[in-house]
This record gives sequence, C-alpha cells and structure tokens, in this order.
Amino acid sequence: MAIARAENSPWEPRCITRIFSPLRSDEIALTMTGWAMLDAARSPLMIGGPLKTLAEVREAAAVFGMNVEGLELEDVARVVQTMEEAVSAAFATTLAMRPKDAGPSSGGNDGFGSFLPILSCLITQVRISLSEALALRVDRAHALIAGMRRNEGWECHGTAYALRELEEEMAAAENSKEGANA
Repeated sequence: MAIARAENSPWEPRCITRIFSPLRSDEIALTMTGWAMLDAARSPLMIGGPLKTLAEVREAAAVFGMNVEGLELEDVARVVQTMEEAVSAAFATTLAMRPKDAGPSSGGNDGFGSFLPILSCLITQVRISLSEALALRVDRAHALIAGMRRNEGWECHGTAYALRELEEEMAAAENSKEGANA
C-alpha cells in the first residue's frame, strides 16, 4: 500500500524538488567542474573515503570555494562534514535506466568512467553549452538525464525517485524504533 501511495502521489518526489530548489545559505553543492577537480586530485571524497591530511582538506575546500586556513579544529571538522554531505547528495540522484526491451547489461566497465558520458549527454542530448554543463550541479545533471531518458521511453532499473522517499521514511521509522528500544 505504501509503495502504491508513493508511486501515485500527486506531489513531485522530494529528492527532486530539493535539488531544484535554491541552496540555503549554509549549503554547498558539487558541480560538474568540482567533480572533475576532486577526481583529478584523487580526493577520497569521490569514493566515500575520509580526508586524511590537511592538504586533502585544503584542496577539497578550494573546490567548493572555501578556505580552512585559520579555522579552529571544530570548524574544520564542520567544513569536512559539509563537503562529505555535498558529494554524497550529488550522487544520490543517480538513477539506473535502460531502454525498453534492452538485452541484459554486460555490467562491465568500459574505461570511460562516469564523468565523460554524463558531460557528453548534457551537451549533445540535453543541449546545454560546455560552460553551462560544467557549472551544473551534479545532482541536477543526474536528474535531468534521468528525466530525459524517461521521456525517451527508457525504464528505471533502480529505486525510482518516488520510492526513495518511502525508503527514507521506512529507515527513519526503523531508526526511531531502535532508539526507543535502546
């Protein structure tokens, strides 16, 4: 019943409305350029790992237009947490999709990575300029491509955006249940 309610809701999925709403003053977002810069620096943020050195923190902070020089340790920790959350949120809108009637996926890596195919799609299929594509937030890029693919008749092969909200609600309910039992 909850799945049907989520799939048939008159409201847009919250994850989509969040990413197309303006950032709050205390939020940052990863852009396509930021993705390229962090990846080129082999930042652990890009693979969900912790920043281990002050040099890594400085380099990542610079990508987001921040400077940690002169900050107290607690403030540096908040900056790191904010960057980790921004990178995580950027890739949370990734949605696996495949053309209808497509055969089984090879599932293999073709050596292109993810950045170039996404950038190419933004330019050639979403039809935005290179500078616009590079300035675009990564979460928005993923959502735009998923929306375009859906409009082309592709099928979702991951957790649909509407069901992600349901998963979040179920996880929150489970966490509150565990907290009450502790």
